[in-house]
Amino acid sequence: MTRRTLLAALVPRRPFPFGFTLYSMKTLPVAEAMRVCAGIGYDAVELCLLDGWPRLEAKQAREAARASRLTIPAMMEKFSLVVDDAEQSRQCERIAAAGEYARVLGSKPVLETVVGGKPEQWEPLKQKMAERLREWARAAERAAITVAIKAHVGAAVERPDQLRWLWKQAASERIKLTYDYSHFQLVGLGLAESLDPIIQDAVFVHVKDGRGDARQPRFLLAGEGTIDYVDYFRRLRAAGYRGPVIVEVSAQIFQRPGYDPVAAARQCHAALIKAL
Repeated sequence: MTRRTLLAALVPRRPFPFGFTLYSMKTLPVAEAMRVCAGIGYDAVELCLLDGWPRLEAKQAREAARASRLTIPAMMEKFSLVVDDAEQSRQCERIAAAGEYARVLGSKPVLETVVGGKPEQWEPLKQKMAERLREWARAAERAAITVAIKAHVGAAVERPDQLRWLWKQAASERIKLTYDYSHFQLVGLGLAESLDPIIQDAVFVHVKDGRGDARQPRFLLAGEGTIDYVDYFRRLRAAGYRGPVIVEVSAQIFQRPGYDPVAAARQCHAALIKAL
């Protein structure tokens, strides 16, 4: 047995792939961001497919991840179910493109996205949103990719019951759920009451902290708030969740002057690794 193999055997295995989203590293080239994340100690990254973010061809991204010994379990988009027909068509085309990108990556990443809109649009538009989601599902089925939808404070879908209702309308194995407690925390929900209705059908988890409420949400770096991550990760594991846990830094933070993505990634890793 080599020394490296012996050391690997002695290190406790993490219960989830633990990573950092490149959404929060917009100022770094993708390959460099991967090297940074690997050097800090993350074992996964979420790619960002949004316009304006650094991008590599899928084959290059695959090779860069291999060189850094990282996995790519997820990719981020920012779609909305409250759009006109032209925008919906464009979003379905982006789902198709993401499916092809994922095929070349070979790691079967999920495509995670918010669903847009505003809280007051939920009741009058939820049936139309469900129709739009079924269109996403058909696009995802053709593209052989899983789309994981996410609730977001200040959006049409803010609560677990809304997210589950919308998800059920899709009636597709290609539509799953994302869990991000920070958004539910800001609408006044506890960890258990928001996690329990969602986690059995979730394939992706974002982590960050928050302070304030739905009227004045303020996002924080993971570990800066009041979330008990030991309890959080125990609950995930007890529920049978084995998907990725990816640290996200909100745009509220990374758009501030002087934001340092490397320092943020290091701080979040240090805050969460003991809990893992």
